[in-house]
Amino acid sequence: MWVLMDIGPQIEELYGSARFFFIYVIAGMGGYILSGLVGHFSIGGSASLLGLIGLLLALTFNRQSASMQMLRSQLIKWLIYIAIMGFLFSGIDNFAHLGGFITGFALGKIMADRPPMSQQERTRADLLGWMTAIIVAASLGAVTLRLFH
Repeated sequence: MWVLMDIGPQIEELYGSARFFFIYVIAGMGGYILSGLVGHFSIGGSASLLGLIGLLLALTFNRQSASMQMLRSQLIKWLIYIAIMGFLFSGIDNFAHLGGFITGFALGKIMADRPPMSQQERTRADLLGWMTAIIVAASLGAVTLRLFH
């Protein structure tokens, strides 16, 4: 959770709230899809958190400023700590972490790392956020229907 408190606001400021929500949800989905493909079924926000780390790490590549090098170094330390904990403690879904990280890294490479500049970009970002919210709501609805039928 401490990771989100550190990097969540930075990413939201960089991308805007709607795209932050999209990134967080899609990274989580990527993590749990990989986890499910190997036979693990778990829930939680850790895949999304690793996606945020992956996104920031992708942003630090090809940037040689001292601040980017320092951020990259800190992110790699977090990844090492999380990996060690994942192997030492039972009940941690390393495949979900890996999938979230890979998804976040890929999003970091393909999405512009700045807030929407024009009205058209803001509209697209808002649409992305609303579509993500609808998918989350529909997923919760499907789970609820499944539980009660």
